[in-house]
Amino acid sequence: MLTSRKLDDLATPAKIRALKFLAELRLAGIDFIVTCTRRDADAQNALYAKGRTREHLDAAGLTHVQPAPGPIVTNAKGGDSYHQYDCAFDGVPLRHGKPVWGTAGDGIDDDPADDATDDLELWQRVGAIAEACGLEWAGRWKGRLREMAHFQYTGGLTLANFRAGQRLQNGAVA
Repeated sequence: MLTSRKLDDLATPAKIRALKFLAELRLAGIDFIVTCTRRDADAQNALYAKGRTREHLDAAGLTHVQPAPGPIVTNAKGGDSYHQYDCAFDGVPLRHGKPVWGTAGDGIDDDPADDATDDLELWQRVGAIAEACGLEWAGRWKGRLREMAHFQYTGGLTLANFRAGQRLQNGAVA
């Protein structure tokens, strides 16, 4: 299984936007770590297996993948993730050096006595900065699993385009 956290593993147009995003987060005083950029099909299938039963995996054609404990974290099987095409990354904001994975709170920073912001408000700030940098933020997705920690730039290409061999290269679609 191959996974990477290196921004250099992103296609140039995605990397440029990711670097701008990280710089804007720093300017906003938000600490953030990138947890994954490139992920191969085996690693994606392992994530897909989390929270799913043997029957579900068999029905999805993943008879070689073992179910894994925990909540469902993605709806994308191997081949169905933009991570495999070098245009997506995952990351998490930090508060006092600790990752903020949750979305507790109401999204309104209305208690000056609390820890500066609640979790949902922090994620909303992160997502707005990502979108201002030209990234799609999966925390805004509707009708499917929202992935607060997922960001991508596809240049308008679909998974079908990528599967057919098209790629993002040096700011243009190749």
